Amino acid sequence: MLTSSPTKYGAGITLYGDFLDLGTVRETIVKIVDERWMEENVRQFVLALAYDLRKAKEKKRETKKLGIEKEDTVRYRGVSILWPHFLPQVALLRQYAAYRDTDHRDQACLYMLEDCAITSLLAFDPAVGKACAEFLLRFPLFPNDYLFEFCDECCKRYVEIPGKRRFHELPVLLRSMWWISEEYKEFAEDLEQRAKELGCSPQELHDKGEWPDFQW
Repeated sequence: MLTSSPTKYGAGITLYGDFLDLGTVRETIVKIVDERWMEENVRQFVLALAYDLRKAKEKKRETKKLGIEKEDTVRYRGVSILWPHFLPQVALLRQYAAYRDTDHRDQACLYMLEDCAITSLLAFDPAVGKACAEFLLRFPLFPNDYLFEFCDECCKRYVEIPGKRRFHELPVLLRSMWWISEEYKEFAEDLEQRAKELGCSPQELHDKGEWPDFQW
């Protein structure tokens, strides 16, 4: 069974599962983001979640012992993901699943991801978590040319906020990711200008700057 917990300082969520749990959810993600049904920029953004789950499955992220009694404990594999990445990824999976043939196992995986997100949001802060959970369930569709570099920019801004206070800023940050927000429009205009100067498309530009150190 896939389970989760919020990270200590509200930066994101840690997903936990055994070898089969993580592999099954990853298979569902890969199935939904089939290249015939999804724009490449959207596909790569969502596939990053499948990559994280694969690394966790391979024990290349973190492990945790769960259980109460000695004979009841089990060691699960986990991976931590920043909220401004994880929530849009889960929302996009649900939206694009509507265009694919999914079975009961796929739907179970989608519900597990959503449950992990909502449970961990509420566990960290019930009031703020509720606002974020409601946004997750009503996440707006992105246009085909949406610049997912903005999600990375949002993550960087998010982790720069010190300590647990950052979680209180998450609802505002999530709303800024909508393509009609002033923040997104300003970012897109800047990226389009840089792309024009370099003779490439905005989707080809990637921020190679270093990420700030932060507490999860």
